[in-house]
Amino acid sequence: MQENVKDLLNTLLQAIECERDEERERHISEIKSLSPIMREKKGRALINLKKRKPEITLTGGYIYSFYKRDRSDLPDTEITVGDQVVISQYDPLDSANPTAIVYEVGKNYIKLQTGMLIKGVTRPYRLDLFVNDLTYKRMEEALSKAKSPANNFIQEILSGNYSAHTKPYENGKLPEDVNLKQKEALEYSLSCNGFFSVQGPPGTGKTYMAARIVKVLVDAGKKVLITADSNAAVDNFLKKCIEVGLDPVRVGHPIRVNADLKPFSLDYRVVRHALFEDVIDYEKEIEKTKDKLREMDKPSQKILRGLSYQEVMNLIEKNQSSRGLSKRTIRSMKPYVKKALKIEKLYEKIKEVKQDISFEIMENASVIASTNSTSASQVMDGMQFDFCIVDEASQASIPSTLIPILKANRFILVGDHFQLPPVVISREAVEKGLDESLMDYLAKKYPYQICMLETQYRMNKTISNLVSDLSYSSKLIPHSSVANRYLSLPSSTSSRMGENAVMSSDMNEGGKMSSRADGRAIMSSRADGRAIMSSRADGRTPMSSRAERKRSREISTNTTPLEFINVKGRDIIKSDSKSYFNREEGSLSFELALSYIEAGVNPFEIGIITPYRAQVDYIRSLIKKSEKAVLFDGLEVDTVDAFQGREKDLIIISSVRANEENKIGFLSDKRRLNVSISRAKKKLILLGSKDVLMTNSLYEKVISRIL
Repeated sequence: MQENVKDLLNTLLQAIECERDEERERHISEIKSLSPIMREKKGRALINLKKRKPEITLTGGYIYSFYKRDRSDLPDTEITVGDQVVISQYDPLDSANPTAIVYEVGKNYIKLQTGMLIKGVTRPYRLDLFVNDLTYKRMEEALSKAKSPANNFIQEILSGNYSAHTKPYENGKLPEDVNLKQKEALEYSLSCNGFFSVQGPPGTGKTYMAARIVKVLVDAGKKVLITADSNAAVDNFLKKCIEVGLDPVRVGHPIRVNADLKPFSLDYRVVRHALFEDVIDYEKEIEKTKDKLREMDKPSQKILRGLSYQEVMNLIEKNQSSRGLSKRTIRSMKPYVKKALKIEKLYEKIKEVKQDISFEIMENASVIASTNSTSASQVMDGMQFDFCIVDEASQASIPSTLIPILKANRFILVGDHFQLPPVVISREAVEKGLDESLMDYLAKKYPYQICMLETQYRMNKTISNLVSDLSYSSKLIPHSSVANRYLSLPSSTSSRMGENAVMSSDMNEGGKMSSRADGRAIMSSRADGRAIMSSRADGRTPMSSRAERKRSREISTNTTPLEFINVKGRDIIKSDSKSYFNREEGSLSFELALSYIEAGVNPFEIGIITPYRAQVDYIRSLIKKSEKAVLFDGLEVDTVDAFQGREKDLIIISSVRANEENKIGFLSDKRRLNVSISRAKKKLILLGSKDVLMTNSLYEKVISRIL
């Protein structure tokens, strides 16, 4: 192994430990420093709960329902389906506390799935989000495996000295309904001698392209592993594969699989396999035997004296005594012990049958889908694939991506390293390179082993050109089907401005707005601070009351593709976190969204994006408290990270940062801005402090383009 590869792998091992420690310490620190009520308010705990008797699953697990002791609704929480939680009644940091996976979250209940019975006292229960250590362990194992001489192929690639090459694909027919760049990506991916990367800028259909690659491979008789770092990304990839006529098997915890995709999950297929009838028969026999056991006297622990049922049976068969127990006493336990052992053997048979069924399904499947981490699960142990295709590869760290690609002879990375990198919370881990994806790493080592898709099918040409010039060297072009589509305002009197029109406005802390655009209204203030709406060319009547001001916002809605509003507010750091919010921008975001909804835009097609969690919470609180909250049903408010891969007709971006020091924090990350502005299909509104943002060259380009 070359020294640079050895150093890389060792450094990443250290980075994983740093990340694990940071996550653990954050949870521990918060649990110690915050009262249970405050941690619940933060959304990372649920307290004062009761549980119902468990449901027993077909696979032998337990599902527990927890609800508030006073039967009230659950508060807003970050705890969601698929999360791991710690269950406690005393100290939530006690290592003996059981853990479970969130199965379902309802209005007034939460269901957890676990493999063990939860025994408790009459005290209320508490649930806490905590570290899921399994993924960290699997990444460490992957790094260790990568050091092995058996993985010299991966070592050579990581060294930068691998003789990577591609050639035209000659082993089968390629799809005809693809553009030139898509065809190029297909050919080079299929004919690579080790690996290839497909870069898919926003709206270029990279996941659909990945599914087409899988289809050609399967038609050529190849066995393919498809993965992504998150369950949501895997399910999206799975859907695309199904759309092109494939029949993939989804491996992973059933809870974490999208409900629409359950029929493709391994667990679903197992219980519908012909041999599963044997499992049902065994379970019936277990229940009959349990009924008989309930009628018998169970040997107490005092009598057993630490002996297992199998040890007792061995003594009976040998006619021996033990630990002060007479032969007679031991023989008296035989009826109960015999039936108890029968149940244990039946459970073992059930396990064997399920394993046999799983093995058969996996062996016969041409496509297997899982998260990067789950590809290291026991059910996939020892499996080898012709190809591994990793979607959203730019969002996965190198250790995460190594987990699945070590199982394949060749691999293809699909993603966009010009968008968000892997999420890492530890600064030390970032310094050690954990936030670099394998796709980004290999793009630097082998710039000729990557193909960028150039036609996008999301944004109109005005927004597309901004994104293209900012991040993709002006190579990204809009398809004719989307180039000239603009926002429709069926309930508004506004008309669409020129196709290449842009708009800028100013809003001060008193809520007074002025706009610059042909024929558009200007909002100014009177001496008493009340707003006046005056017209320039549309002949509208000035207005001053609050109700009229609300109408004025409606009138000022427009279909201009790009709009910047200079908001003279200020950023405030939230007292119990390191996150910022901006009241002025938050209020304006709310008002703009309401105006466009009332103008006829479907709230499902409106997104409010902000880099800061505190601003998300603030805007959501404004919506929740509003008398018109029902109008916002379907509208999404979330962080940049949460919106990656998403799209909306109208996107409102709240930049938040506004201060005398002109600090903008991680807004300066070009990839973060790229994701934010490329979510919009028809209209983009950027809110921010012009004075602060223009001090950054990146934002100076964007704002100057709009102005």
